Amino acid sequence: MAEARSPTPAKVPPVDTALALVVTATTLFWWSATDRLDLPKQAVLLVGVILAWGWALLRRVPVGVDWLSGALLAAPVLVLAVAPGEAAARVEGWAGWLAAVGLFLLARRGTVAGLAKPLTALALGLAAIAWLQALGVPWFTIGGATEKLRNVVGTLGNPNQLGWMIALLLPWAGTVLLRAPRVPAALGLVLLSSALVFTGCRTAWVAAVLSLPAWLPWPRSKRTPWLPYALLGATVAVGSFTAIALDHVTRRTRVDQRLRDLSDRKGSARGRVYIWRVHLHNLPFMLGVGGGPESFQRRWPKHQSAFLAKHPEQRHFHSGLRHAHADVVEVLMDFGLPGLLLGGFLVFRALRRREDEPTVRGPPLGSLVALGVCGLTAFPLYYAPSLALGALCLGLRLGPTRWVAPAWLRALPLVVLLVAAVPLG
Repeated sequence: MAEARSPTPAKVPPVDTALALVVTATTLFWWSATDRLDLPKQAVLLVGVILAWGWALLRRVPVGVDWLSGALLAAPVLVLAVAPGEAAARVEGWAGWLAAVGLFLLARRGTVAGLAKPLTALALGLAAIAWLQALGVPWFTIGGATEKLRNVVGTLGNPNQLGWMIALLLPWAGTVLLRAPRVPAALGLVLLSSALVFTGCRTAWVAAVLSLPAWLPWPRSKRTPWLPYALLGATVAVGSFTAIALDHVTRRTRVDQRLRDLSDRKGSARGRVYIWRVHLHNLPFMLGVGGGPESFQRRWPKHQSAFLAKHPEQRHFHSGLRHAHADVVEVLMDFGLPGLLLGGFLVFRALRRREDEPTVRGPPLGSLVALGVCGLTAFPLYYAPSLALGALCLGLRLGPTRWVAPAWLRALPLVVLLVAAVPLG
């Protein structure tokens, strides 16, 4: 059957609201009945994407389903067929990844303009949560502020995850605020920069800085081209010093300890180096077809033991990990070399400038850069909110497909998502 050409953008029903609602609900939802904070958020992501796809089909949104879409949807089936025993050990883990694929496909019909304000509102809301946490408001904080335990944000899981999300959303909020009137812009940027400090997430700090070249708008005024950058620098300085001063009183984030830890020989920063050394030592054993979701957790004890057998002086860093704190390694172990190559191809496509855009720079690319930086020492791809935002930004970068599949083929992702919901049920 011949496929029809994609209609002009003006005739395409907007999907931005549905996309923003899915990301927002996944980020803010919290369910205290289980200590597995990832499963409730994963379920919300899956249900949200199913509802969004159902709405898109009813509105006849011409979402493309090309060979790339088919490869992403078929990947779980292939891994389950090659290694059925291990890949099915945590079969519910496939649901979150398939939901992200569904969101990515739908996001290829989204627009940056339509998503900018909702995602900016989400960023400012998370920044407000960080402030409430810093001030010790009980509803937003679980646990006590001791020397060994930082406070946990109920809706986000822990402060590091809050930091990731603010860093990933900063390109969206920054783009909107730098084009807003000066006073609201300054207040918003102060709120965001201070919130980043309050999270105590050093990875998020670095990601926010390194993502700037990928999204920071070019100056519009020829008379004062330096003004937006001066505003950004001044508000970041004010926000950071305000947060540090408040933390000096409340001692909830303990920014000074987070910085001193960088030079501590037994600190968490050195621990990340140890984890990467273990990964590189075992790299030859990872080059296979993958073992399915959470296979890293099953293989880590063996990999760590093999490394420590040759480097016993590192035994004080011995740890039981659930995630690799290196997304590229965990993707390789879960989905194998084919999955890693497919992911690399998607990133390559996202870095290319499309014919319908003047530049690749913008909020989606900024968020993807921040996601990549966070993924070097953390696990944002294995946390439903940051995975959802990453999938959305990747879809926006790739843009709509040139050809639109028939209606029956566009329903295939919805069928796959409904099947994936069974294990979570």
